[in-house]
Amino acid sequence: MTGSIARTRRSPGGGWFRALAAAVLVAGSFCACPQNPAITGHGILNQQEYAPYQLPGSAVIDGQVLVRVQGGGQFYGADGEVLLLPRVTETERYVNDVVLPGQMALPGPHMNQVRWATTSDAQGRFRFDGLPAGSYYVVCPVAWVDASGKTAKAMAIGQATVADGQRATVVVTR
Repeated sequence: MTGSIARTRRSPGGGWFRALAAAVLVAGSFCACPQNPAITGHGILNQQEYAPYQLPGSAVIDGQVLVRVQGGGQFYGADGEVLLLPRVTETERYVNDVVLPGQMALPGPHMNQVRWATTSDAQGRFRFDGLPAGSYYVVCPVAWVDASGKTAKAMAIGQATVADGQRATVVVTR
């Protein structure tokens, strides 16, 4: 009986090593993914980030839209839309990419998962009731006439953090 014996050499990086490395990479990629993602045209929104903000709560955030202009003047953001946005990844991106650079744009519809809106009164005052505990941005588009007579526009912003049953007062400014 004749037969042939195939001889193999084992070397680092051989088949067993590649298989192990591939298994580790696959397992690692599952661990790195956000859980329960919602995929939108603007990327992945992590549902777990929004979940605490979808619960009922007893916190209150109130305040005033007050814009100070060059030359020492100031005005109230009267009768304007005031938005309350939870501080989650998507909101941080909006604030850093739109609000802080001075662009004049409200958050897109992909950020409608959790947000509150109200209108400020004649003195720029606003109030949000029944909020869950958390950290929030308050944003409001404002416009005014500057010293040269030109209309200027900006997004005013404020921040607040509240615990359940707590009240926070914030000044929203540019």
